[in-house]
Amino acid sequence: MPKISFLGHQSDENGLRPDATKVMGIHNFPISSSVRHLREFLRLESYYRRFVKGFAAISKPLHAFLKKDRNWEWWSEEDRYFRYLKGKLLAAPALWHFQDELPCVIHTDASYDGLGALLVQRRDEQEHVVAYKSFGATFLGALAARRGSGQSPSR
Repeated sequence: MPKISFLGHQSDENGLRPDATKVMGIHNFPISSSVRHLREFLRLESYYRRFVKGFAAISKPLHAFLKKDRNWEWWSEEDRYFRYLKGKLLAAPALWHFQDELPCVIHTDASYDGLGALLVQRRDEQEHVVAYKSFGATFLGALAARRGSGQSPSR
């Protein structure tokens, strides 16, 4: 299978990944200096959220800055989340091309910050990631998901 580039993605026999030139734009994105600047960064990151395990929970503290009643105060903790989110995209593995003949496994996780799922396929005793999905959660939503999964809530 030849390498194909489309809509900011690259696909080849090893899977689907973000286009390296687009990811470098995110890597070089400067530290946020305003709500508008942070919103732009989060839009770029969100476009590639399918490659980042737990994207919703990781980005939740940064999304809190977008609320209208929040004052802009950028501290080391926010900087740490900003850098961590950029790093997760840079280190993101290629997503495996789904193959009908291989068995699938779905892994799920719920926390007070978000809900996540991971679709993998097994081949040669290895699991290959096909898709990540995550959602931000409220406390009650996360509690309901944990109870529904049979996990006891813990704080």
